[in-house]
Amino acid sequence: KTMKKLILFSYSLFLFLSVSNAFANISEPLKKDGIDPICQMKVKAGNTNTFYFNKVNYGFCSDNCKKRFAAEPRKYIKK
Repeated sequence: KTMKKLILFSYSLFLFLSVSNAFANISEPLKKDGIDPICQMKVKAGNTNTFYFNKVNYGFCSDNCKKRFAAEPRKYIKK
């Protein structure tokens, strides 16, 4: 009985970590100067306040702009 509980717990933990990692955003510093897609401010190369979406690493002037973008990225991407 204890073994079944341990297996069930391990499986639940595995599922939780898999789902949370799917939504994790792993970005790296900007390689070149860019424009914040929210407020249109210039963002310098090396900025670490970034968000990776659709194979593009976007840079932001502030956490607030990054959070707005992360909530609805398609709203701010020019077509």
